[in-house]
Amino acid sequence: MKPQGKSILCLRLISGVILAAGMSKVAAENIPVASVDRTEVTFNALFLSSSAGAPEADLTALKIGAGLTAGTYPVDVTLNGRRLGREKIEFNRSESGNLEACLSERHIPFLKLNKAYLQTLDDHSEGCDLVRRIPASRLRFHEDRMKLEIRVPQIALAASSFSSRDSSAWDQGINAFRLNYSMSSSWSRLDQGDAEDRQYGTFNAGLDVKGWRLRSSFTYQSDVVSEDNWSRRDTFMYRAFPAIRSELTLGETFTGSRFTESLPISGVRLASDKGMLDPRFQGFSPRIRGVARTNARIEVRQNGFLIYSRYVTPGAFQIEDLPSLSNGDLDVSITEEDGEVRTFVQPYSQVPNLLRPGFWEYSISAGRYRNDNFDEPYLLNGELSRGLANNMTLYGGSLMGDFYQSAQLGLGANLGFIGGLSFDVNRSRSKDAMDVDKSGSSYRLFYAKSLAYGTNIQLLGYRYATENFRTFTESVSEREGEPGFDIYRKRRVEATFSQRLGRRSSVYLSGVRDVFWNASGARTLFIVGYNSSWKELSYGLTATDTEEISGQSSATYNLSLSIPLGGGRRPHYLSYRASTNQDNDTLHTAGVSGLVADNDDLSYAVEAGYSEVESATNSALRLGYAGEHLGLSGGASHTPRSDLYYVQANGSAVLHGGGLTTGRDIGETALLAEVEGLKNASFRAGAQPVKTNRRGHALIPRAQPYRDNRVTMGLEDVSSDVEVGERTVSVVPVRGALVKVSYEAQRVRRFLVRVELDNGAPAALGSQVMRREGEPVGLVSKGGYVLINARESDGPEYRLASNGAECWFRLPPDNPSMGKKDVISMSATCR
Repeated sequence: MKPQGKSILCLRLISGVILAAGMSKVAAENIPVASVDRTEVTFNALFLSSSAGAPEADLTALKIGAGLTAGTYPVDVTLNGRRLGREKIEFNRSESGNLEACLSERHIPFLKLNKAYLQTLDDHSEGCDLVRRIPASRLRFHEDRMKLEIRVPQIALAASSFSSRDSSAWDQGINAFRLNYSMSSSWSRLDQGDAEDRQYGTFNAGLDVKGWRLRSSFTYQSDVVSEDNWSRRDTFMYRAFPAIRSELTLGETFTGSRFTESLPISGVRLASDKGMLDPRFQGFSPRIRGVARTNARIEVRQNGFLIYSRYVTPGAFQIEDLPSLSNGDLDVSITEEDGEVRTFVQPYSQVPNLLRPGFWEYSISAGRYRNDNFDEPYLLNGELSRGLANNMTLYGGSLMGDFYQSAQLGLGANLGFIGGLSFDVNRSRSKDAMDVDKSGSSYRLFYAKSLAYGTNIQLLGYRYATENFRTFTESVSEREGEPGFDIYRKRRVEATFSQRLGRRSSVYLSGVRDVFWNASGARTLFIVGYNSSWKELSYGLTATDTEEISGQSSATYNLSLSIPLGGGRRPHYLSYRASTNQDNDTLHTAGVSGLVADNDDLSYAVEAGYSEVESATNSALRLGYAGEHLGLSGGASHTPRSDLYYVQANGSAVLHGGGLTTGRDIGETALLAEVEGLKNASFRAGAQPVKTNRRGHALIPRAQPYRDNRVTMGLEDVSSDVEVGERTVSVVPVRGALVKVSYEAQRVRRFLVRVELDNGAPAALGSQVMRREGEPVGLVSKGGYVLINARESDGPEYRLASNGAECWFRLPPDNPSMGKKDVISMSATCR
């Protein structure tokens, strides 16, 4: 600064101090001051001028504390503390200088306000005062968090909705063709010298058109038994109808019974969809536990249909990601590397949901029974549940077929601290192969309770059936003379129990015992486990015991230990397992697993084991790749009896209006992120993020249907010359939909411009810079500097407004000679 400038600045500061001291003395001595206007205190803008002749600073925008300019912004809206979602709201500048939300009659459905109550208010303004005219209401806008808080009295709220969000916000998705696939290939050699190649694949294809969803699944199998065998599992079409909270399914589907067995049919089904309800009103899903001795394939079947298949590593396993299930036991098979197959039955009986007063659930199905081996009779099934007063639920149903009829009636009750209890009676009438009538009854009692101190009785059930009672499948087997058709369940006792022990430990127990008519034996499954940790060491104990009707029994006991090696975000793990059976055949296994280097996509596991009975060693190596477009895994194992090599691949492909996009297995409901023309924008999708391809598309798998899915775009790997609008978007997809989530992004050039006036002086502090159409850009800082993000769609001309005067300046066109600088510094004259 020049000496003259320093002198002027010092004089102004001294003058300001003297003036302040003088005013203090006047106030202290009550000296009367003539013609003092106390309505507004202003600041002399000349104190901010850095040199003589510089323009006076424009403090219009600064003196009212303005942050955001008036306009429309996407904000998070909460009503009485509960988040409603993200909505674009118009904000206007009030006379006091604050931003005020413009909420009008069109926002009534979104805010879930009581329209009848609003009409009783004296003020029927149709402007922006929808909430402010409600007595005792309050609006508060947090600019730093882009959050609008609304509070209104309870009388102003509409009646509570059972849905998690207004169905008008549910998105039916886009038209698209999809394919989820999973393929595996293995080669094994036995010690006898025999070798076997095996290929297996599942393909789930789908077509979405205007809310209708066509699905068809296929399997491919090739081995020594069947070569190049393609088979179709099912084909069906469905659509959601939010107005009646239901879903219509046509084709090869299931009756979907909640109280008895669910039957495969070719026909039509209309049923209420519990997923459309608020999560508070939904039930529980089963958990399957077991122990694998080697790299084993786990298959879960229900009513003879394969519903789940997965490879697991040796040791205790736990399956919690089963698809949506119908009622009925689950047949679980464990196929070991050496060909040994162990099976057990996992009981799965849905406790009839206790519905709130006024709630209902229903299902109506009609069609032909699907049976590959026997006749396919016609059947009609209907069920209804209704929530009554006093925490009680009445439910019932009926099944009618060519040779079978049954009716069921039950009552469920919430008994407070005692727990939930339900009791029902099922009466059946059937005809055997000789057309002899057989009638019988079945009685069931279910109980569930969560106790204090971490105790949870998830399911406790008892069922008794008379000798001539038949389920539909039992009746079909009896008529067709299927092996074992003369053995019918007489009595079943089942229980699932878990207990938390302190902060680090828990114990669980699950058991079921079936006793049959015309059979002396019983079928039993019993599993008990204990999990805990000590410092960094995690350990668990599991015991499984099974017994078949024939009297054959088996038992498996497993100990597992795991401890991280080193610290950091990606530690490697050292593990040890010991597994033994009723024959004292103990297998010891130790291994190391983790991620390869610092790459989150690559994982590995190396193991070595020793069998005490065979005095032999075994080894295994597994590698996994979790890519954005494909999941791969492979491995090799060696035992004295066999060698196994395998590879697996899974993923998805979607053909839509924007082209072909590949990704991981997207599941039933998914999102398609679209940032047109922008590559490498990232989105969280489980453990690993996904990134947009060169067209700007990315598949985000496994979205939550009928729930608010907030999707945030990351720009870590995007070049700095990109400007985006709203980075977080909320959508509520319908079940089975592929919903497009669109983002606005465009290339920008960033300029640090020193704006000068015609006389060469810098633009005044606080001057407003706007684009040609009037959209605000920013305020001029000291020295005439302003930062401008010039978008591709913007024109070159910019307007500067200061103290009622205006002028224009221009930015240069894009020129390769400017280079790839993050910020381009330049000067511009405003005329």
